[in-house]
Amino acid sequence: MPIPSTNAIKRPLLERLSQVNQSTIAELYAYLGNHFQLTPEEAARLYDSGNDNIFKNRVRWARQQAIGEGLASSPGHGLLAITAAGIAYVNNNPLEVQVENEVEEIIASPDEVIENNYQTIQTALNAELLNTIKSQTWQFFEQLVIDLLLKMGYGSSRKEAGIAYQTGNDEGIDGIINEDPLGLDIIYVQAKKWEDRVGRPPIQSFIGALSTKRASKGVFITTSSFSDSAITCAKDSDKKIVLIDGEKLASVMSILI
Repeated sequence: MPIPSTNAIKRPLLERLSQVNQSTIAELYAYLGNHFQLTPEEAARLYDSGNDNIFKNRVRWARQQAIGEGLASSPGHGLLAITAAGIAYVNNNPLEVQVENEVEEIIASPDEVIENNYQTIQTALNAELLNTIKSQTWQFFEQLVIDLLLKMGYGSSRKEAGIAYQTGNDEGIDGIINEDPLGLDIIYVQAKKWEDRVGRPPIQSFIGALSTKRASKGVFITTSSFSDSAITCAKDSDKKIVLIDGEKLASVMSILI
């Protein structure tokens, strides 16, 4: 079943407290997880940002809601106990069956409101950033890719670690990143400022270029996306190839800038 909303959690949380008088938050996590028959995957699910566990966050807010309404109290650190008002609430409000996940979507915890607003803003920022990149020249894009990889920690400086090819005869390689000052481990880069989806042939050409250079690592970055056959081609190669599409590119850049 879907992860219950904060509002849906409050009633069984109070019912449990009426049975045991007081409980720790850890015990409530376990009891409520069983009560709602959550799978291990559902109980462990995180928000998209990875900042918190969804179910535990909702239990904590249900706890705070109960305390704020005078239905529960905190007699000690990490403890939650039911009050007389809480017992009356349980006796006068039969447990209701939540249908589908309508309540979950309508009633969100404060943390979830912040999370949802953050994701909306982040999505808009990524789209604007990607559109700006697409409006630039291909030379700008190739240079941007090298700068981004350096910013991510690959190599120590542009002079020592990153070189962007400026000629048209690049043999399928747009740049290189030296992972160490001596250039003992090199990553080859291909950058495609495209609107159309990148198919299998460009990936095959990139793999061929890596073989010519006797290279084992490559990064293929595009402003568009990759076809399924392109992704499979990269995975099946004996080279270590990382594919970064426009959406992931913008996401990484928005974090680093």
